[in-house]
Amino acid sequence: MGIARNLANMPRRSDDEVSGELRISLFVRDFGKYPKAAINFLHDAVRRECKFFPDAKICFDILDRWERCDGPAVAQRIALLRANRERQARFDDTMTALKARALSQAEIDALPAGVKRAGETHGYLWCWPNGSYTVRKDTALMSAEELEQNRAEVTAMRREWISISAEMTAQQPLGNIASMAAGGSLSAKVIQQGTPPTKTYENALREA
Repeated sequence: MGIARNLANMPRRSDDEVSGELRISLFVRDFGKYPKAAINFLHDAVRRECKFFPDAKICFDILDRWERCDGPAVAQRIALLRANRERQARFDDTMTALKARALSQAEIDALPAGVKRAGETHGYLWCWPNGSYTVRKDTALMSAEELEQNRAEVTAMRREWISISAEMTAQQPLGNIASMAAGGSLSAKVIQQGTPPTKTYENALREA
């Protein structure tokens, strides 16, 4: 209540008609549920940043910046930070393994969907219309003969992609295609474009 009275004595804007005890009661109603540390943070921030008594939205925005610093809150943040670091480390290790083409097909199949999509984005995996992923060969160290063979394989893959995409589209009523995409059984690229995502294959052909 003392902090509310202190803030209530701040200058008011010309269009602000709320003052005195009403302002204090509104402050208590809106912010009384916050712990004392948060209200102290709000008080200091308002005194430092505001020329006039702020409206409720500004106060809530300031309180959004406040973080608890007691033992349980700090312990929770540390645990979350460690968990995030561990997930990032696993992700980095997986990307390294995919880049080295060191994972088997079974290991690729077992990866989370988001990791496989990242592998495709980095150019380590191919994504097929049925949602499966396969290794994309690294052309950087290929000989001229190997590049020619890889070019032929990519061309064959593209034909197979078109065939699979056309077959799946023909077998499914149009009303079911969106639900298949939502369920992950059909590539979103096929739904959005109506054709297989040829850009990836064309780039691969140029790279080869």
